[in-house]
Amino acid sequence: MKLKNKIFIVSVIVPLSIVFTGCTARYVNINEALSTSSEESQKGTLVNRNENVDEEFEKLAQYEADRDKNAVAEADNKDVTKEEVAKEDDKASDDKKTDDKDAVDTKDKEDDKETADDKKEDDKKVDEKKDEKKEEEKKPEEEKKPEEEEIPEAFDAEFYASTYPDVVNALGNSPEVLYKHYKDYGKAEGRCANAEEYARINETQAE
Repeated sequence: MKLKNKIFIVSVIVPLSIVFTGCTARYVNINEALSTSSEESQKGTLVNRNENVDEEFEKLAQYEADRDKNAVAEADNKDVTKEEVAKEDDKASDDKKTDDKDAVDTKDKEDDKETADDKKEDDKKVDEKKDEKKEEEKKPEEEKKPEEEEIPEAFDAEFYASTYPDVVNALGNSPEVLYKHYKDYGKAEGRCANAEEYARINETQAE
């Protein structure tokens, strides 16, 4: 009996014990491996999470930096735009002042030119009148003809000249001159304008 037990122990129990020990060791190794893998996985996850957080922080910091940079650039652009607008306004104002000054200068020049032209024209007219007066003064008295006057048919110039030679000797035998003498002086002096009048007066005196 003891021998059988020994054999049983040696043939069954020992192998089972070895197998159980091996399984236990393998289970322990598996658990250790799983535990190690879980820890490493957790560490990896934490590391990944930390990396992701760092990356998000970096992105956020870069976004804020870009936003600040854009804000500064926009403010600079606004300042530049304001300065350019002010310069354009100043330039437009200067151009307007220049245009106004040029317009005033042009108007003054035109007025001065017009005044000078008017003065020249007035001087020219004065000179012409002076020249006309000088020409009139140069003409001799005998060349100044009396104004022509219509001689009536009742006045006979030939009769007047032959009848009153003293008038012809003093004034000449022009019909106009003789008629003017008759009208101004001769009629009042009793001189006759024609032969019929002369005969009638003589007949009246004879009676």
